Amino acid sequence: MNIIKFTLIKTVLFIMAVILGFKSYAIPENLNAKFNVRQDGTGLAVSKLNKAAEKEQKAIKDRYNRVTVYVNNKKYDRAIAELKKVLEIQSKSPGIYHNLGLIYSLKCDFFQADQNLTKALEIDPEYFSAYVLRGKVYYNLGKYPPALDDFNRALKIKPNNAEAYFCRGLTYLAGASFDKAIAEFNQALKFNTKYFDAYYHRGLAYLFKNKCAKAVDDFNQSLDLKPEDADACKHRGIAYLKNRQYEDAIVDFNHVLKINTLDKTAYRNRGIAYCAQNNYEQAIRDFNKVLEIQPNNGEAYHDRGVIYYRKGDYIRAIEDFNKALQIQPDSARIYFDKALSCEKSGRLSKAVEAYKLFLRYAPPHLADDIVHAVQKIKDLES
Repeated sequence: MNIIKFTLIKTVLFIMAVILGFKSYAIPENLNAKFNVRQDGTGLAVSKLNKAAEKEQKAIKDRYNRVTVYVNNKKYDRAIAELKKVLEIQSKSPGIYHNLGLIYSLKCDFFQADQNLTKALEIDPEYFSAYVLRGKVYYNLGKYPPALDDFNRALKIKPNNAEAYFCRGLTYLAGASFDKAIAEFNQALKFNTKYFDAYYHRGLAYLFKNKCAKAVDDFNQSLDLKPEDADACKHRGIAYLKNRQYEDAIVDFNHVLKINTLDKTAYRNRGIAYCAQNNYEQAIRDFNKVLEIQPNNGEAYHDRGVIYYRKGDYIRAIEDFNKALQIQPDSARIYFDKALSCEKSGRLSKAVEAYKLFLRYAPPHLADDIVHAVQKIKDLES
């Protein structure tokens, strides 16, 4: 009970929020000025152009060309203004409403995106792309049940569509339904064996389930498709770290840091791997780097404090735990580790105080530490 443990892997939610730096799905993933719309005889969503006069046709096409340029240059308001001009002529075109929803989603104006996509679906209830895009909008808003409803509707229209399965899997993943997420990613990969995002996110799902070998396999598949993807490499490193393959983890974190020298997650996890190898000086250097990048990182102060504790430098450990508690004042784990350090350094009254604060914030799963703290308080106050 008197050995401080790193808090790298405490709970799934902790890993998702802090360690993994969960990669949210951006919509659309690859616009490239190509609108994902129903094909109505042209490559754009300008329905029934043949009924318009030749001059009107040219004006509409010219506006779409400008929309494409504006979107490519991220001038979304101008693109929206052009589409609204087209809408004055083609007021019943579901594709125009879809494109407006697409551009509003790029602006992160999800309310307007929802409104326009809903209008597209009122005009055409079988509009597959509108269901997928609106589902993505709901996903980004954290509205998972309606997102799933839209992906379900999309799959009724196109039962073999890999993207819709992927989106449904991602929604399950965000809701921590990992087995359901894996099943959906399996389906996506059935219909698209080169689907990078499906391999990557299935790897995350396996990682959350502590199935590290399967996670590594999926991250390997991801890296076969995109060898320089830093996120896939970083999460493979985390899978190695959880599986106590410290050298392999360090190799991956080294590679990530060659790509991005400011990746604090890679520094922190590499520091933890070094600590597991008892390479305390290198671990401290990595935690120092995290704090250089993000001075208010409470976990890095805590991690460095753990190193000082293991080195027997209890005063510096307490200093770091105090800094961590300034940032995370309700962290039971840090209070417990501070209590151990105070006890080791002979600061018994401070140890009692820290143990009591630990008990105030301790969650039920720390039952063994709770018993230890209660007994220590009795011993030290007697």
